Amino acid sequence: PDLCLIDLMLPDNINGLEIIKALRTNEKTKQIPSFILTNYTDEEMERLGFDLGTEKHILKAATPPSQLIKIIKERLG
Repeated sequence: PDLCLIDLMLPDNINGLEIIKALRTNEKTKQIPSFILTNYTDEEMERLGFDLGTEKHILKAATPPSQLIKIIKERLG
């Protein structure tokens, strides 16, 4: 993929930070840009995401689809 949009709260007892950790430890995926796209607003979780190399923390409820498309297009060039 060219970009990963990852939610923090996922089914089956896994969270988005675990997925980001897995992406970062795999040679084939560690350079893929990732954004957190969630309604979870905990600042500590946001910081942990940035520490793992995510580029943006996007709040779903505050970001209309047109704005999300703009953000993605800007990142992908």
